[in-house]
Amino acid sequence: MLSSHSDQPSQTKDRLSFSRSVRAMGAVLFRPRVVLFVALLGLYLYAIVDARLIFQLRDKIFLWNLRFFMGFTGQSGALLEWSDSLLVQLCYRGWPGALALSAITWLLFASTIGFMNASGRANIGGTWIIPGIFFIWLFGKYSFHTSTIVGSTMAMALANGWARLPVKRIWLRLPLFAAFSAAIYYIAGEAGFYCFAACCIIYETLAEKRRLSGIWMLLIGAGVKFGLPPALASLNLTAWTFHPPFLNDYLRIPRGWHVTLFYCYFPACALFVIYRQTAVSWIKSLGRKSSETPQDKDVEQERATGVCGRIRWMTETLLLLSLAAAAGLYGLDRDRKALLEIDYCSEHQQWKDVLEQAANLPPQQYTPYVNHDVNLALYHTGHLPDRMFSYPQKYMALLFQEQVPEFAMLRKPCDLLLELGRVNEAEHKALEMMELWPTGGALKRVALAKMIKGQIPAATVLLNVLRDDLVWGRWAEGYLQRLAEDPELASNEEIQRIRQLMVTEDDLYLYGTFTQENEFWYYNPPALLSGLLKKNGRNQMTFECLMAMYLFNDNVQAAVETFSYLDNFSYPSVPLHYEEAAMIYGTQHPEEIKQTPSGIFIRGLKISPATEDKCRRYLELVRRYRGFKKEAEPDVVRELEGSYFQYYYLSRCGDAP
Repeated sequence: MLSSHSDQPSQTKDRLSFSRSVRAMGAVLFRPRVVLFVALLGLYLYAIVDARLIFQLRDKIFLWNLRFFMGFTGQSGALLEWSDSLLVQLCYRGWPGALALSAITWLLFASTIGFMNASGRANIGGTWIIPGIFFIWLFGKYSFHTSTIVGSTMAMALANGWARLPVKRIWLRLPLFAAFSAAIYYIAGEAGFYCFAACCIIYETLAEKRRLSGIWMLLIGAGVKFGLPPALASLNLTAWTFHPPFLNDYLRIPRGWHVTLFYCYFPACALFVIYRQTAVSWIKSLGRKSSETPQDKDVEQERATGVCGRIRWMTETLLLLSLAAAAGLYGLDRDRKALLEIDYCSEHQQWKDVLEQAANLPPQQYTPYVNHDVNLALYHTGHLPDRMFSYPQKYMALLFQEQVPEFAMLRKPCDLLLELGRVNEAEHKALEMMELWPTGGALKRVALAKMIKGQIPAATVLLNVLRDDLVWGRWAEGYLQRLAEDPELASNEEIQRIRQLMVTEDDLYLYGTFTQENEFWYYNPPALLSGLLKKNGRNQMTFECLMAMYLFNDNVQAAVETFSYLDNFSYPSVPLHYEEAAMIYGTQHPEEIKQTPSGIFIRGLKISPATEDKCRRYLELVRRYRGFKKEAEPDVVRELEGSYFQYYYLSRCGDAP
């Protein structure tokens, strides 16, 4: 009884301390400057960075079920990868990802302010600014791994909770520290653990002056660091969990020096706050005037909180926003954003937007993937035969002849092969993507190929897996319902169209070869397309893609020989680039030109007067410059801009020695 009576004042003090901590935390959460900064950060992520492009670059498979979650429970730090996958999925529609990232950042700021205030025994401003500027800079890079923000937020939230624990007895605090350390090490990995442990030990040793407790915490931290990994290994959790193929690769990727410095900032800031507050108190004690009256203190406080205080607050806020704007403008990777915007528009079949974005892209930034998207957009808008050379044609990337080095980009040849009717090859690309960079989109493509081929049971299995994907779940649910109502999908126009074009015989050996090591299959795209056209002469996509490859390769003779298929398509007039190629062929084979009262004909193709005029200018430039490309280029571009004559001249003529 005596013991319980003696503990009562201490328990009351602990409860009062806890209630004060709750009130202080509420004040920290809703600081106007923090709220304003976080709101602008969310707007920056949504409108400037465009969170959808984060998904476009970093998409990876994520299934919202327990089995998938258990795959991340086998090793320390893996749960951060699960959270990263979730946040990337939320970025698919833009605003949910921006909102989630802003909320996590808000929690980090509040935890940092709360911990630093508790360490310095004062209301200290500005300790959250450096992490805020850092995040604005990194978010503009698009490849920023969100495990950094989640791990640091968890570490600082636990550290803030530790600093505000109502329990003061060492024999209770040490077991709690051990439990917190083990939890943060398991969930957030080594970086989060080091940050949390360092902050707690600094707080305990320097802020609370409990040096013995700090020594014990240091020993406990070392025990967790060296004891937890062997304990996890002995449990052998990896034997009964599913490991996504990319998980180990992510865990091995170094986060970079900037991330290391970021984690080091928090314990370093805690040291600064503690020693700064000590120095300030010491200086004030030396300069305190004995004549200072309570009235003087009231006047000073009124000045600080009056008009001068408001002006100072506004000035500091404007300075902060200026720093944030500078970090956002400097950190934003505009080149990568432009490429991602084109990729996003192509993925969502926004073909006009692809062409508009590509028109503003400098030629030196063109990649094979941009060329692929531009030519595909030209086909779908009906302008591949007449506007193809209005855009830089650096790569004929409609079909990739070699291995695609960026695994996520395997979806581009996969989608094109599917449209062309090469379903088996498209399925192979999708399966290759599932092995190398698994995404929900890759699983969707495998399921679609199975449905087109009539392999409904296999497709149903894949769709039942995909229904738990946050992005493609509704798509999978829709097809499962269609299969229940119409197992053959006879009413699905997209699938029926591809089935009509689908190659049903194994003929790939006619169009390619294996490497000497028999590792990779290299096929000849023109031969593949030519074979498809011979099987179905009314496949307009195959025809235009084949003609595009012939023109790109300066093979005007093959292009002219393919004109026999033109009558199968309802072009209102002969496409412009086909006329231009025919005229170039005519200059090389004058015997093929037929002059009639109604005009010039080549292989039965009537040439328009405008194309005749361009050809005369082309021949004049050839005679004038005699193959000197550098000298001729300005005039060729000015006289023949956007025509096949321009492309043919500049690609065929080399520089004179």
